[in-house]
Amino acid sequence: MKRKVFWKSWSQQESAFELENIKTLPLNFEWVNGYSGNGWNVEDIWLTTNGNEYLYGARLPQVSWFAESFYYLQPQYCIYDTDKRFNLRLHFNPNFCKQQNTKPLSIFGWWNRELAIYEETVKNKKADFTFGMVLGKKPPKQGQPPCYFGWIRDEIVKAAVNRSFRYYGYGWSHEDKNYGGEIYMNGQRSSPIKFTDARNLMTKAKFVFATENTHDDYYSMNYMTEKIFHGFLAAAVPIYAGAWNIGQMIDPSLFIDMRKFDYDLVKIMDYCEKMPENEYQGYLSRIGDFLRKQGQQFTGEQTFMRLDRILCDNF
Repeated sequence: MKRKVFWKSWSQQESAFELENIKTLPLNFEWVNGYSGNGWNVEDIWLTTNGNEYLYGARLPQVSWFAESFYYLQPQYCIYDTDKRFNLRLHFNPNFCKQQNTKPLSIFGWWNRELAIYEETVKNKKADFTFGMVLGKKPPKQGQPPCYFGWIRDEIVKAAVNRSFRYYGYGWSHEDKNYGGEIYMNGQRSSPIKFTDARNLMTKAKFVFATENTHDDYYSMNYMTEKIFHGFLAAAVPIYAGAWNIGQMIDPSLFIDMRKFDYDLVKIMDYCEKMPENEYQGYLSRIGDFLRKQGQQFTGEQTFMRLDRILCDNF
């Protein structure tokens, strides 16, 4: 009988969604939803993506995958008291993988089964607007570190006034003619929007703004989440800012890097709107080749296989 891994993603719905996608993988452990709250044995493993949400009083081997950005890069989570809190920590940032009990693990971007959906999208693509974005409003809050980048979403919306643009998510003014609504699966913000609804919406856009929560030459190394894949799988061109070394993970010819424009969003949008059709189609062709070949390494399935192997080696 296999040992169990109690997996806690960002929500119960997302955990269920992710575990459904790995059912057929040859894994060393039995992966179950950690939100179930019971049924574990002392030899089982508890794994969370939330470094701050550890299991009080449990005797399970505790593993934390620091999958979020700046919140879990703070010293109280990443440097001090490591042995007391976790048996093992996983982190995307190489700067923190030098710490005791911390091993590297990147964040996954998309699921293999979506390649068939992508092929169908390419076949039926009809852009209804030039720019798209599926992100809730996240203005800066007092005390947030400089590497926090959520504020750029507000600037994108402001720069896109009187342009062909649609954006979605909670917290925005519903009076804005560019606002498309909240649009969440089953009406729940904790649902796996990043895997489904978001990409369906973005099939209507030519360009997709893909901005991570963190953007910094130190803190955001390797921090590439699903956001850039929103654009790729929607057969749109991503306009990206996030992982500082994004060009080492994804060919720079597949996306538009905000840094090349010094984050001037008006210039970025002007550039995109004036882009010749043959140049735009070149982006789409390269994106398709990438998803079908090298992009396979960034799937959720591959990430869970790596997770499973790391746990096998350490427990």
